[in-house]
Amino acid sequence: QVVKHSSMFLMFFLLILFGSCLGEYVNIFGISYSTNKATTINLPNKGLIGYFPSEIGKISVLCHLSLFTNSLNGTIPTQLGQLSALTYLDVEHNMFSGTIPSELGRLSLLKSLFLCCNQLSGFIPSEILQLTSLVKFSVGHSDISLSNDVSSLLICSLITSCLSSGITYDQCGKCSYSLSPSPSPDVSQPNGITLFGHIYEPSRSYLNLPVNGLAGTISSEIGKLTLLTKLYLWGNSLTGTIPTEIGKMKTIYGG
Repeated sequence: QVVKHSSMFLMFFLLILFGSCLGEYVNIFGISYSTNKATTINLPNKGLIGYFPSEIGKISVLCHLSLFTNSLNGTIPTQLGQLSALTYLDVEHNMFSGTIPSELGRLSLLKSLFLCCNQLSGFIPSEILQLTSLVKFSVGHSDISLSNDVSSLLICSLITSCLSSGITYDQCGKCSYSLSPSPSPDVSQPNGITLFGHIYEPSRSYLNLPVNGLAGTISSEIGKLTLLTKLYLWGNSLTGTIPTEIGKMKTIYGG
């Protein structure tokens, strides 16, 4: 009798232990995810419709959440602020409305936040602007206004927002489109290449000059930057044709 009760107790204990290891499961867009094991939800361009389930906040270990290019609507759930492990959030090109949740400012590990091309309105919460880990931020093509200094952000897409809210390019120009601060010209280089009035060393791997008031044409000299991989020139007043030399740079990408 004692052995029987001991066996039953052991089985009961193992069930509790096994269950705690598995954790709870939540249904997100028809898929079950473990609340303590699912680190990635990657569902871009899957034809998703409807609301963003608030149960997402229960997945405590989630690091990567990508839902761009779907037809999700309603508001962005405040429960996202509970995802303390989240480093990447992309909900671009949906139909979300309402304001940007200030709760996103709790995500101290967040590095990339993409919200553009929705129907969002209001202001960028100051809590988000204070995230020291954030290096990629996009909120353009929405009715978002600026009420804070955004110069601390390294990537932002606010051109459309600036135009729709009457904010000047000078204010938007505080944003730089780069993974790191824009490189300064290499004025000490005797064999440098002159572009847009500045001298750059031939070994330069990227040029980051969006919303810099550039005008005129792009010099064919840019073709001498043979190691160039990233080129960002949007938000300027450049004219003429794109030099054929750029087309020969097989490693380059940008906008």
